[in-house]
Amino acid sequence: MRIVVDDRERRSGIIDFLRDAGAEVIVKRLLYGDYLIDGQLVVERKTARDFALSVMSGRVFRQIRELKKLHLRVVLLIEGDPYRTAIAIKPFAIRGAILSISGIWQLPVIFSESAQDSVAIFRILSGQLANARITVPQRTILRPKKLINRQLYIIQGLPGVGAKLSHGMLSHFKTVFGVFSAAPEVLVEVDGLGAQKARQIREVLDTAYEE
Repeated sequence: MRIVVDDRERRSGIIDFLRDAGAEVIVKRLLYGDYLIDGQLVVERKTARDFALSVMSGRVFRQIRELKKLHLRVVLLIEGDPYRTAIAIKPFAIRGAILSISGIWQLPVIFSESAQDSVAIFRILSGQLANARITVPQRTILRPKKLINRQLYIIQGLPGVGAKLSHGMLSHFKTVFGVFSAAPEVLVEVDGLGAQKARQIREVLDTAYEE
């Protein structure tokens, strides 16, 4: 198992458990999620307490919205019992959040009992990824025939880029190649394209493809 761990997860104890389990561990700042398993699956990990706090603040839904933009498999892992925390939040609010995330946002929610149990789940997920048939995601709409629409279609394949932003990017850089070769500090010159989105775009364009 090869797993990239966000450097803000150092205090969780999971890094040591992963290394004890023989995993190849890379610690660095991730743009999204807390763990990237075998380059294919993003795990957003929350302790029960953090999940309850994030439900109260609405932070979890903002995170889910960003995670759903990724062209990767994503799961939310809740470590501990979110119904038994010291946070003053009603059980129905916790249940409603979990139902919304899994049912409405269609993002799988899985539970673990502890940091060590989370590592056991990671190992199972890694094995299932290895055994799964490789499926190349395809966009479901028909490929456009006009050149300008083809250009827009390609740009809209980038993370967080919709119809309006793709038009703005091509208007600014003139060509698809110009967009693909632009550095993050240049991408942000486009109206509506922030620094975080620029980093996500560059990561997609610059990261080596791993089957």
